[in-house]
Amino acid sequence: MNQKLGALLTAVLLATACEDSPSGADAGRDAATPRDGGSAPDGATPDDAAVPPTDAGVTGFAARDCDLTIRHAPRVGASTVQLAGEFTGWADAPIDMVDHDGDGTFEVTLSPGPGLMPGQLLAYKLIVDGTWILDPEAAYRKYDDSCLNSAFVMPACTSGPEIRAGQLSTTYDSATDTGDAAVRLQILTASDGAIPSTVGVTIDDAPVAGLDAMFDEAAGAYDVSLADLAPGRHVLGVRVTDAMDRDAEPVDLPFWIEEEPFEWRDALMYMLVVDRFANGDESIDAPVGSPVEYPADFHGGDLWGALEVMQSGYFDDLGVNVIWLSPINQQAEGHFEGRDGSRRFAGYHGYWPSRGREVEPRFGGNEALQAFVDEAHSRGIRVLFDLINN
Repeated sequence: MNQKLGALLTAVLLATACEDSPSGADAGRDAATPRDGGSAPDGATPDDAAVPPTDAGVTGFAARDCDLTIRHAPRVGASTVQLAGEFTGWADAPIDMVDHDGDGTFEVTLSPGPGLMPGQLLAYKLIVDGTWILDPEAAYRKYDDSCLNSAFVMPACTSGPEIRAGQLSTTYDSATDTGDAAVRLQILTASDGAIPSTVGVTIDDAPVAGLDAMFDEAAGAYDVSLADLAPGRHVLGVRVTDAMDRDAEPVDLPFWIEEEPFEWRDALMYMLVVDRFANGDESIDAPVGSPVEYPADFHGGDLWGALEVMQSGYFDDLGVNVIWLSPINQQAEGHFEGRDGSRRFAGYHGYWPSRGREVEPRFGGNEALQAFVDEAHSRGIRVLFDLINN
């Protein structure tokens, strides 16, 4: 099953690639969107002359690496792999990738230079024995001249410091009903070596006490340990600014303290249709009315009502540890024809979103959602959103 799915996905990737090498003429106007929806790092380069000298007493901070290595393991029997993209003029000057140790994986390391600026998102394809393909391992996609390509981001080594978080571990003590957490935070300087001027670590927005004692000077890292944490969800936040007043990309590490490690496959999930569950605030009831019949209209259920039910212990008594909310986005106003062609419907079901970051006012708005999620997390309950993308 998994092999068939993998083969299907590979076929889709290959079919999506343009048959001919793309033109780089319109690269500047193409919208570049990372696959995960994030933004490409800032590629601004500071003035080297303005870099403060590195503090001789702090030797452990390593600098960020400016190089990027691309690897590809082609099908068995492939003899040549090349890399081509905006930075090579596409087919003008492809770069040969090399299998150094004969293990079947070809690679090439790119360094900053003309067309390869730090922080820049660049389109590329692989050429395997003369055939242009998308890179199935690429983390990004980018269009160039109406052609979909793989893409990479050159390390933003000049833009400021970097925070690298290791694996966060937790333990739980049933005798005290509390838990501990630990994580190693590596701080890297920008390539110019400007050291961190401020390092802030918070737990649930409160500063972590005794941070200086957790610093490993030789490694330029903090071994953060947190004790006596209450059960539920927590967030460890890390913020770093260097001597040139440049901020690292913020890091937030959500984690849970719980008696038994959570497993999605073992979860007891409760599906909740917000409008039909519980009415906690009648002042925000706003049914559409005629010509919408009662069964197809808003009934007044809201997140305030769902919150009251949760506070009553209802979900705890059922053993629920996941609540799946029906779509909660703000809905298109008015009424619309149903699939049966005659009956009119209001958006009580949540499947007609009009705002991506606003909660339907009839459901209590963003404030009610935040209160509901906070209460759920304090009880060890995860919350799933039903996201409507179309």
